[in-house]
Amino acid sequence: MSKASVKKALKELDHEGLVNLLMDLYACRKDAKDFLEFWADPDEEKELERIKERIHKLFFLPQDKPRRKPDMTEIKTLVKNFRTLGPDPEKIADLLIYVPEQMFEWLQRRNGTGMTAARSRFDSMLEDSRTFIESAGLEHVFGVRHDRLAELINAYYNSFPDENRIRSSRRWVRFRH
Repeated sequence: MSKASVKKALKELDHEGLVNLLMDLYACRKDAKDFLEFWADPDEEKELERIKERIHKLFFLPQDKPRRKPDMTEIKTLVKNFRTLGPDPEKIADLLIYVPEQMFEWLQRRNGTGMTAARSRFDSMLEDSRTFIESAGLEHVFGVRHDRLAELINAYYNSFPDENRIRSSRRWVRFRH
């Protein structure tokens, strides 16, 4: 079914039918529920904190014990869904840096277990956040935080001799502040 077909079918609904459809959608789809709740109360700061809390719970169990393996697919979905709400670019940049910060904390609490697999994810997340920060012209706001995180990650990997042989060859270019 195409977008035009859906639009035509929606136009055929009366007001009550449309409300019922949206409430059914709200009840059966988590993404739709999140979107409609934000639409009804568009508080970007509150939504950002809610997403950060959900991401934190994907990395850590209660009492901040690190999970064995965080659900990276769910984390990516949360970030993508937040971005589709159209929040302020500063909120998006904050979230894009928050995810690798949480991952770094998770890795440290696991004493480096899972380092090799995590390296490519770090590189990808840092590159995505860097690209977004530059495209939004937010280097002056997030550049230092981003650069510091990249330095911490590199220093952490360099502190494990076995990882030095297999670490990524990616060299991070610092933002010009």
